[in-house]
Amino acid sequence: MLAPILLLALLPAAVQTPSDEDFKVYTEAPRLFLNARRLRLLRRERERDSMRWQHYQTLMEGKALMPEPGLANALYFMIKSDPAYAKAAVEWALGTGADLRQQAIVFDWCAKAVPAAQRDALASRLEKSIAQSAGKTDIKTMSARVLAAAALAERKPDLTENTMRTAVVDWWRGYVVPSIQKGEPVIHRDDVLPLFEFLHAVRDNTNIELRDPVPAFFHDLPSYLLLSYYPAPYPAPENEYRIPVFYEDGDPDLHRAALARAGEFVMVAYDNNAVESQFLQGWLMQDRYLMKSPLGAVYEMLWANPYQPGLSYFHLPLAFRDEKRKGGALALRSNWDETAVLFTYIEGKAQVFDNGARKTADLKKLDPPLHIADAAVTSRLSFEADSQAYFILGLTPGAPYEVEVDDEGMFEELADAGGVLLLKLQPGAGQVRIHPPTGLGPTR
Repeated sequence: MLAPILLLALLPAAVQTPSDEDFKVYTEAPRLFLNARRLRLLRRERERDSMRWQHYQTLMEGKALMPEPGLANALYFMIKSDPAYAKAAVEWALGTGADLRQQAIVFDWCAKAVPAAQRDALASRLEKSIAQSAGKTDIKTMSARVLAAAALAERKPDLTENTMRTAVVDWWRGYVVPSIQKGEPVIHRDDVLPLFEFLHAVRDNTNIELRDPVPAFFHDLPSYLLLSYYPAPYPAPENEYRIPVFYEDGDPDLHRAALARAGEFVMVAYDNNAVESQFLQGWLMQDRYLMKSPLGAVYEMLWANPYQPGLSYFHLPLAFRDEKRKGGALALRSNWDETAVLFTYIEGKAQVFDNGARKTADLKKLDPPLHIADAAVTSRLSFEADSQAYFILGLTPGAPYEVEVDDEGMFEELADAGGVLLLKLQPGAGQVRIHPPTGLGPTR
């Protein structure tokens, strides 16, 4: 039985409601990302001269042109304690074109290592930028505002509290969470890094967990991310990349690929005990994909944890479908090999990747059905069943369809919010005919 004092100590957390929440920040710098445990890990990586440290050190000591110089110099200072890099980070943050996110990180990590005049000037810029960005609601801006507010907690506690409360109560709970619950695609693949930086900044400084209202979204997110990478790696001079699915013409955007990997590292760090995070960790911790570019090496150093156990993603399902997401979220992979076939249908766009090439799929021409492992994808409403699962695309979202199967009779199924209908059939079930509701047109 718990002692009375311990029970009383635990009670507030157990019964806490949003109205009880305190958005004041009492933590000490560094407040952003570098808790004591992570900072020890980073300094241990330097002591053991790990591969990640070697690549990062070579770039920094060699004065490489860093795409995010504020973050790069500030992190190097935090690991090596060389004030020259704190000075470089702050001078860059006070220059033209410095973004709010990096300014916040630089101030949080380096302010105490530079003269008071520079410290005051950077704090003033952060405060001004928070005010100037007040009308923007995109996730990158909201995340940067929260980082800046946390960094200013000691100097501007009221500003910090108000900015945190607005971001959590008005934006996250008032807009993002309801949108996710309604299936609106408000968070996209490229938003993962700023999203989890935002979650870290709030939880690490206020102890408020923001995932609770939408647990299914966060539970499914790692599987969705893993299944929406092309199977074949992309070779670059510095390292191989995994490339997220994209629909534009031309070569892959390696900057985007690096930030996608960085976002997944931050996600694992946020909840490294979750099983889905451990699958993601197993995906991330392969040396061939270790980022060595001036952009990627910084994130590898900051977030990768080689001591965190991972699970083999080969045990994950080969199909993912979000039934609630408007516009569709479906990914099918034939296997986990690099030669696999991948089909994706994301927010109304369909694509097939096979034999190292990607091709846009026309929903009106998925005939005959595209077979991937034990499943098939089609837009036809009449076909001979020879797979265990059929995903029928291009239907009316949320509409009921009558399904007629030779050996199983007639039954009703609903198309999901993306206009996808899933049929699970017995092998050799025979002819399948899908009848749309009255007024939705003839069977294709």
